[in-house]
Amino acid sequence: MMTCNLAKDLMPLEIEGLLHDESSALLKEHLETCSACRQLYEEMSEDYIAQPIMAKESGDIHSLVQKLAKYQSNIKLAAVLAAMLLSCVITGAGVQFLSTFPLLIIVPFACRLYYQGSLWILLSTLPFAMLGGWISENNGSYIPFFMVIAFVLACVGVGAAVLLKQALSSRRSVSRYGLGLVSIALLLFSCNGYFSLMGNPIGYVKAMIETRQYVDRTYPEGTLRFKGVYYNFKFNKHFGSFEYILDGVPRKASIEVYPDGDVSDSYKDTLEWQFADERSADLKAAIAAALQYKPFYVSAVVDEEEKLHISQDELNHHYEHLSYDPARKEQAALLRLSEGAKLHYVIALGGSSVDEFSAMSKEQLVSTAAAIAEALKSQQFSYKRIELKAKLDSSTVQSVSFTPGTSQEKLLEQVLTFDIDKKEGK
Repeated sequence: MMTCNLAKDLMPLEIEGLLHDESSALLKEHLETCSACRQLYEEMSEDYIAQPIMAKESGDIHSLVQKLAKYQSNIKLAAVLAAMLLSCVITGAGVQFLSTFPLLIIVPFACRLYYQGSLWILLSTLPFAMLGGWISENNGSYIPFFMVIAFVLACVGVGAAVLLKQALSSRRSVSRYGLGLVSIALLLFSCNGYFSLMGNPIGYVKAMIETRQYVDRTYPEGTLRFKGVYYNFKFNKHFGSFEYILDGVPRKASIEVYPDGDVSDSYKDTLEWQFADERSADLKAAIAAALQYKPFYVSAVVDEEEKLHISQDELNHHYEHLSYDPARKEQAALLRLSEGAKLHYVIALGGSSVDEFSAMSKEQLVSTAAAIAEALKSQQFSYKRIELKAKLDSSTVQSVSFTPGTSQEKLLEQVLTFDIDKKEGK
């Protein structure tokens, strides 16, 4: 007769199917008579059946963890690529204000801290930089230049991140602080270089505020429309860019406010140049008869100590269309006279430029100057000073200067002569 202890020893073999037939029959006979052994056998059988299920569930969990890890890695990679795309497009296209931040350094640095792989960060820079350069306002040669710059800056950002991660994982204090300082120094040095090449946010904001305040103080509302701030890396200066309409054509103007308060205003310069050119044409028409319609060249110059105060109303194109506003046209007419009186004209007799002259005697030069002065006086043409030039002989140039108050008797005293070789610096 089988005992309970012997039955317990044979149960695992029976469950796995390894027990001999005679022993199996004896065990089953014992289980029919012993309720305690029968219960134990049933429990062992259930545990044995459940083991493959648990192993399968464990395998499923492990597979799920791997899929989740891969999914998380893909999400990180997508975020990295999106960040690199934005940084390259913003910088390459020159997006106002945002492009003054060193995104091509900071973004790869942050991406490398967030994502383990460096290769994807660096390789993505090239096509994204090509896209940023393509949508910019620059010409085609800018694209390869920007691709190289973007790749180099990305390498710097990734390198700084790698050094910082090594510093954080190092157990030695010397290595930790040394690598950390090198990483920070690399970041600061590269960002400073970026600011020298692309400008900086502080300079952008300062230039925007100063130039817009200057425009608001100087010109009527709507004269100039703010377009943004641009940076000249050659001179390390920010300047405001504005748009205006002149003679029906959109044009751009740059304005820069210097630390001492002086202002460089290309819009004002354009108005002055056009006003001077138009007054030169008016002068040429006024004295053509006095010069017997012989060839001559006229140029107008604004003396450095003088400042013209003109708007587009004083230019011919606008002035001729002010009939709808008589008061405004009258004011423009007065300004044309007063500002024209600030111009200095140079007249080269017999040439097509200011340095080409015909030959005449001193007396002929003075007589011509007197005829010009009389013609301008009769037509009430305003000017500050006129300088008349002609050749005395093959090696000498003579000039006579006069103002509206110069008498004919004093013209002879105003004649100067100088050697052509000395004039040309020979």
